Amino acid sequence: MFSTGIHTFSKWIGMIGFPLIALSCLKSDNPGLPDKVVRVIQQTGFNRVELTKTIGHFLYAPDSLPLKAAYFLIGNMERHYSIDYEIRDASGKTFHYDPFSFPDDGSFLSHWKALEDSLGKLKFKAKKFTLDRDTITVETLIETIQLTVNSHDFPWASNYSTSQLFSFVLPYRVGNEHIGHWRAFLLAHFFPLIPDTIQQPEIVAEMVNDYIDTHFRVDDRFLKKADIASVEELFRIRCGNERDISYLKVKSLRSLGIPASLNHIPYYADSLYGGYFAAYLNSQNKFIPLLNSRQKQAFTDGNRIPKIYQRSYTVCDSSLFAIKAVSLTTPPYLGHYHDRDVTADFIPTASISFEGSAADSLLYLTVYNDEEWRATDWAILKNGKAVFNNLNPGVSYRFATLNQEEDTLKEVKGRYVLVR
Repeated sequence: MFSTGIHTFSKWIGMIGFPLIALSCLKSDNPGLPDKVVRVIQQTGFNRVELTKTIGHFLYAPDSLPLKAAYFLIGNMERHYSIDYEIRDASGKTFHYDPFSFPDDGSFLSHWKALEDSLGKLKFKAKKFTLDRDTITVETLIETIQLTVNSHDFPWASNYSTSQLFSFVLPYRVGNEHIGHWRAFLLAHFFPLIPDTIQQPEIVAEMVNDYIDTHFRVDDRFLKKADIASVEELFRIRCGNERDISYLKVKSLRSLGIPASLNHIPYYADSLYGGYFAAYLNSQNKFIPLLNSRQKQAFTDGNRIPKIYQRSYTVCDSSLFAIKAVSLTTPPYLGHYHDRDVTADFIPTASISFEGSAADSLLYLTVYNDEEWRATDWAILKNGKAVFNNLNPGVSYRFATLNQEEDTLKEVKGRYVLVR
């Protein structure tokens, strides 16, 4: 079983090694070059050579799929970025900590509470943004495209559409992590573990999920770790926070050609923190959550989850990120990247309408979390009315606006109507 799998794997991995075709420039009026691709190339500086080399590499390939994949990645790259965070106290002082300096979860959580009791709330603040279009390399793009196209021929992946392949397998990033060469690494690890007889994506997805839950531990000592762990780091230390492990599941499935998404719960209601979970697209084109025991409990509790968003590589016109001005401040997790509202895919939902007046046309719906009311959804207030859709009807909510200067939420009183 393993020898056949390894032989087949060698065939796929070896196909990415053909030489690069140098192309120093592409004219913006090149026939067939999509407008979105031209715009991204024009927006970057010295790095445009990396983007044009990628297109040139696949420009005359006998199969048009890799070129279309290149257009897709570059055309949707415009506002994608990596981010470095730091943790600051209420006075603005930077705070650092080493998760391994604590013997267990409980000692870290006690230490963190003591710090916040003395210093005030410790918060994540963005330290540095790195735009993909200005830094991504031709090697990363070509490896990503070729391995993605190759993975579409795996028996468990061959029935997915090109649109599904591009949206949920092809992207080289899941969130705002630093770009890495994770696809070949994970393919080399997981492919040999899959029996040659397996053809159903459901079986492969469950195997990957069980493997990761068995060999990697969600460790609350990493709960406040600001930076997203790389795949190589996770394989070295075998633990991380829920976000890190969920990223790993998404990347592992994508390396095997199975469409997968990262789903985010900004804040749990009447509780602490938020949550992440991976999901994969099954044979019936439905996203199935891949949950560990703790995540399953959150869903079982019923009214802890107010909202679920799915990270998107493509432009999502309905996201706050797409419609707001870049300079406009928004609450954490809302308006920072392209998100699709997928709450109704996983839990029963209803709508809530607001009737009243507010100081701003951008209205937020908040839940009580960690002793504060925190924004979990948004709507546009027009003619004294705003409608929030796809919400858990069993959660207690409040309306609020954001004070741009102080970066704080202020409660807004209004008529609250639940529409089931």
